[in-house]
Amino acid sequence: MNEYAWKVAAAEIAARNYNLDCKNPHEVMVNHGDPEDLMLEYLEIAREMEKAQNALKQELIDALQQTSEG
Repeated sequence: MNEYAWKVAAAEIAARNYNLDCKNPHEVMVNHGDPEDLMLEYLEIAREMEKAQNALKQELIDALQQTSEG
């Protein structure tokens, strides 16, 4: 037995009318947090990514201009 395989008693299966759809007893519940807080965090990360992309774009433009001038 491990986190991907576990034993289920025959009596338990019979009690569920032989439904074999058993939930994983080792599954860890994840708290995803408040949706509004997550959205604010996402928007901040998106702004930071946009700043980094713009900085990278400017670096590439500068490098290409130096190459064409030299």
